[in-house]
Amino acid sequence: MDKVYIGEIIREERVRQKVSQEKLCEEICSPVTLSRLENGAQPPSYPKVKALLERLGLSDDLYKVVNSADELRAENLGKEVRAKVVAFEKAAGPEKKARWAEAWEATCRLEKFAKDEPSIRQRIIQDRCVLGIEQGPYSPAEQRELLLGALKLTKPRFDPERLDRSRYTQEEISLINHIAVTYAWEGNSDPAINLYRQLLAYIQTHNQQLSRYANQLTMVAHNYARELDGVGDYRESARIAEIGRQACVLYDSQQFHPGLLHILAECQHYLGNDAESRELYLRAYYFYKACEAGKNLDLLRRDVKEQLGFELD
Repeated sequence: MDKVYIGEIIREERVRQKVSQEKLCEEICSPVTLSRLENGAQPPSYPKVKALLERLGLSDDLYKVVNSADELRAENLGKEVRAKVVAFEKAAGPEKKARWAEAWEATCRLEKFAKDEPSIRQRIIQDRCVLGIEQGPYSPAEQRELLLGALKLTKPRFDPERLDRSRYTQEEISLINHIAVTYAWEGNSDPAINLYRQLLAYIQTHNQQLSRYANQLTMVAHNYARELDGVGDYRESARIAEIGRQACVLYDSQQFHPGLLHILAECQHYLGNDAESRELYLRAYYFYKACEAGKNLDLLRRDVKEQLGFELD
């Protein structure tokens, strides 16, 4: 079986997409390092190759077999941190403080691997934005400042008006989405919608293996549709939510599926299609119930009663 170096794959795809070395490797590595990688002369770290592949819209699966022990530890610890942050978000009462301490301690352990890897530093900053500090959460403006600082570790010339001028890793896409969320939390819809619109177009255009980016596609579609719904653009909101719903089905990515159904149901009501709205609300209801999403169930029950005049359960 012929051997193919990961550098050859990167070079061939970069040339095919007409991306310069300087644009691809911005703040990940130097153009000289990328050139040596493409020529098979320098084995890079896994996070750097992963970031280069993601900016080309490719999967990193081919490269995982050559992870070093430390790189594998960092990857596994990153997954542990995310799990603990999710547990913190779901917790309530006294348990929330305990979950915060566990998640924060895990981010401190992950910091040991972040010295020369900006992608790991970006992950830590984003997780800590969610956690806040021991005294309480960050404000949306404080989060945005931290997130912009994290993004500029690898995108120092980030232009929120022209996302199409650059290429992004999954971590960078997640940061931009989170920045848009902070605008939405403040009720500042215009910059949020602008970022969501550009992000969705970017993911659809540049990612060669959409199945690998399905969670981010459905996340951005969900947030974008929700913001459009909030400003009363129900027809466009329904169109974007349907893009996300179809991606959930096609790629079996279910995290945002009930939320997208919920948005579609509300839009159909305001568009005068109450029979379709009722059906969508019922689908979202059973989805939320299966996931034990108590807060979302309460919101859905309220919406159904206000809009359609009947009570679930």
